[in-house]
Amino acid sequence: MDSANRRRRGMGVLATLALAIGLVVAGGAPAQAAPATIQPVPITAAHAVSTVYSLTVNGTPVPVNGYANYGDGYDYAEFAMGTGIAQITITKLDGTAVSKTYITPIKDSHVATHSGASSTFTISAPKYLIVKLDTGRRIIISAEAAETNVPAASGPGIFRVGSAAYPADPSGNTLSTTGVQAAINAASAYGTAGGTRGIVYVPAGVYTLANIELRSNIDVYFAPGSVWRMRADKSLYTVDAHKSSQNRDLTWWIQTEFGSENITMRGRGTLDGNGKAAFASGFGMNILAPIATSNFRLDGLTIREAASWAVIPTRSDDLEFTHMKIFNRFDMGENDGIDVIESQDVLVQYGIAIGHDDPYSTKSWPKSVGITINWPGDPEVVQNVAFDRLISWTGCFGFKVGQGVVSSHTDVRFTNSVIHDSSVGRA
Repeated sequence: MDSANRRRRGMGVLATLALAIGLVVAGGAPAQAAPATIQPVPITAAHAVSTVYSLTVNGTPVPVNGYANYGDGYDYAEFAMGTGIAQITITKLDGTAVSKTYITPIKDSHVATHSGASSTFTISAPKYLIVKLDTGRRIIISAEAAETNVPAASGPGIFRVGSAAYPADPSGNTLSTTGVQAAINAASAYGTAGGTRGIVYVPAGVYTLANIELRSNIDVYFAPGSVWRMRADKSLYTVDAHKSSQNRDLTWWIQTEFGSENITMRGRGTLDGNGKAAFASGFGMNILAPIATSNFRLDGLTIREAASWAVIPTRSDDLEFTHMKIFNRFDMGENDGIDVIESQDVLVQYGIAIGHDDPYSTKSWPKSVGITINWPGDPEVVQNVAFDRLISWTGCFGFKVGQGVVSSHTDVRFTNSVIHDSSVGRA
């Protein structure tokens, strides 16, 4: 791909980066509008229910994911909301009384009320929040707008994972790679022939997968409660790179075909790297690797537990990542959220990323080193990259340009964003 011929896309003006840690104490709440309809995102058998918190939104129970039971772990809950207000009640399961509620972003001025072991506050629009009750474990609230343009589960141009033509095991017990890849291939052929996108429909369930290749002219839709998950078995995966600082081989778990275009991934599903187990088994992964692709869109997905950099758009152009949640661990290093690498015309907007290392950054690297050995083509510039309306929580850099910076970085913008906590805010 010739970077000189790439289309430049305007993506907003420079604004001030907001750095904040939220604090809201007990107090009264203002009068509210009509309650929104709530659609919880279910927790599958692959993931644990929290032993620390329960959650209701407008009286509807929303399952809380007990992400990792260690010192700096956190829980998270996901739901969609229609028009109106959402009254959120978080309850401590140990029954101890709540005296303070801390909410990020502080600039949103949420006010919580307390009753025994519960804290209640209200939001009037979709947003991402980091909440702490007293000195306890944090809980991430992912409140998103109700889905629109949800495809049918079957019909012309729909290639359903788990159907007779594309068999898959929704229990996660056996590998579903063959059926999922066949659905992708068929959707790509359909979309290419018809000048559209073939739809890969992923129903709720856990699908354990080896490497997956995304091909041109597809729209991969993840229904709520759908999970693609890695297995902690290095022999199942290709070795695509080597990370010398970790002394580990890496695989590009889900990657784009070189030269592909017109790919969408969307919905309320999860891409789960199963990173702690993989790391213990001697390898790491980039969960999603849009490499040498153009016109790539991701919206609404949760990216979870990478054992290296989670999302690596590389030597590509015309990319958007919106409403993307990256939930990495704090007891594993070098697990960046999204690193925009040698790519142009990239928008990362409306999202939250958490992990030990840099949630949002740009990079460029020398040719033919360990991590770049299989990248196609020659090094490219980083140009016209916008990070906007994001929340970052990390032990390292909240927002960063580099390391490394081998080729030029031009027009990289961090705007309207919040850092909950970090070692360095921006660099």
